[in-house]
Amino acid sequence: MNGENGGGGTLALILLILLGVFVAWAWARRDRSGVRRLFHHLADANGLTPRERRALLAIAERAGEEEDPPVLFFRRSAFDEGAAGMDVEEELLESLRRKVYDP
Repeated sequence: MNGENGGGGTLALILLILLGVFVAWAWARRDRSGVRRLFHHLADANGLTPRERRALLAIAERAGEEEDPPVLFFRRSAFDEGAAGMDVEEELLESLRRKVYDP
């Protein structure tokens, strides 16, 4: 009798752990999609072209902000850090600076 209860408790614990992992995964996925939506909303609001969006995402990655690229719209220092030494046309960077920071 004791062995049967132990098995049921173990199964319940495993199911509880799996449920927790699933909830954490779903929460993280939802959070990332919200970050993407915010980035695209801000890019639209600032009139960025698809090429400028790709460049800004590359700058975010170089600045260590790949998980939160919208931060570049609010922290010029992150933009400058990511853009420093980047092999991209200066005109593209100037267009981004003007659209994002001098609307």
